[in-house]
Amino acid sequence: MPYSGQTRVYDANTANEITYHLCDHCGQEWESEDGAEDCCRYYCHNCGAAHSYEEDALDCCAYYCDDCGERYDSAAEAEDCAEADRRERGEDHYDDPYEPEAPSYPQEILDTVVEYPIFIPEIPGRPARLCSVEQELSSGGTRAAKLLHDIGIAVDPYIANYSHGGHPGRAIVKGDGSLPAGGAEVVYSRFNLSDRSAARNFSDAIWRLREMKKQLLVSTSRQAGLHIHVSALGVSGDPSTVFGPREMASLYEIWSFCEDVIFKLGSAGWESHRGTSYTAPMPKFMDAPSAGRIVQNLGGNRYYSLNFQRLLGAAQQCRCGACAVGDWTECNCGSLQAGTIEWRVFNASTKPETIHGWLILAHALTAKAFDHQLGSLPEPNGYQETEQEKHQWIFGWILNECPLDPIERLVLIGLAKRSPGLLIDWEDFERTNADWMVSLTDELDDELSHDAQELTVPVAQPSLWATPPTPPSPETTWEETVF
Repeated sequence: MPYSGQTRVYDANTANEITYHLCDHCGQEWESEDGAEDCCRYYCHNCGAAHSYEEDALDCCAYYCDDCGERYDSAAEAEDCAEADRRERGEDHYDDPYEPEAPSYPQEILDTVVEYPIFIPEIPGRPARLCSVEQELSSGGTRAAKLLHDIGIAVDPYIANYSHGGHPGRAIVKGDGSLPAGGAEVVYSRFNLSDRSAARNFSDAIWRLREMKKQLLVSTSRQAGLHIHVSALGVSGDPSTVFGPREMASLYEIWSFCEDVIFKLGSAGWESHRGTSYTAPMPKFMDAPSAGRIVQNLGGNRYYSLNFQRLLGAAQQCRCGACAVGDWTECNCGSLQAGTIEWRVFNASTKPETIHGWLILAHALTAKAFDHQLGSLPEPNGYQETEQEKHQWIFGWILNECPLDPIERLVLIGLAKRSPGLLIDWEDFERTNADWMVSLTDELDDELSHDAQELTVPVAQPSLWATPPTPPSPETTWEETVF
């Protein structure tokens, strides 16, 4: 449980040695060992299991109605609710929970052609990393679970308990006590979006949920959001890809410089950002950042918009001793494979173009942390504390300094144009960035001739894209295929 030992300091006034006990989860100092052990400990009221987060304790033994998503404390109550709903609609009862019921969505959603591929290629300066996406829905959670199961992406055709773990390259739909009744969280677990097959599966799921939203079968709201986890270790496993303390400090400085623009990009498609209750702005300090200062200022809060809790938790589980001495690149016990950098800043969305833009942003800024020179950026530009005149400069910095390919720059420009409160003079922006804007068309022509056929997503099959991709017709333009 959360207790990591002691630290000793000397009182400057009395010269007496003082022993503090540290919480293993948040790093808080306590004068007693019991205080440190109980610091971040919450108990499930049903089974008594201890958890580091109150939300996890509340959802530990929660059960959800497969039909409406209502939360119950027992499986029997949840099943009774679902059965009552089925009887009210006159539907047959299925005793086997693994047997999908009659589809609660039209067949046309399965038959539709997926037209937007979400692909994050490995490029120079940006090695491939696994990522997970948590897509929150305010209603239609059961329909989403059945759909994703029917197309072979989800293991189960119903809303699972919040504590259920995911499977790499698959999806799971979970109940979430922070969402309205009927809502759920779709977790796409550990996808390698630089892999064509994985990218097609992910694109398939995102596209079909968007089609369900168009038909009002699922919904999003300001109560929901979208979180992206980027792995701390590259897919290759190369030690040079380890996201360690130095990269943490660099990404913090980059985030602080870009925060207001990132929040506005994170609200693309909405009238405004959903608020900071579950995605708090990062605390700012003016002197040079370090991993230690960051941890002290974050204080174990899991709701900061850029969150390092899973990364730090993975490092604390290191068994080989490398992380304990600060040499994370030498860790060979595998603990860092569980570490992620969490981006909590995004509003809820089912729009593939928007989700693609957010994934690009998270991967590009994470990669930029590896070659960023600490202290090279000016003062922070905090959320709602930044002059709008700076937006164009900051957004231009992202496009010019981060590892992005030509298509991704266009995707981010499209994202920015859908973002409320982002003040950019696009004519002036094109003039200011003429050095790469002018050559963008030529670069795209070269890239399209090589990749357009591979990136075109075919009609989905229940066997997870077992059929070869359908090449685009001569009349199909890139804009129709990608945007």
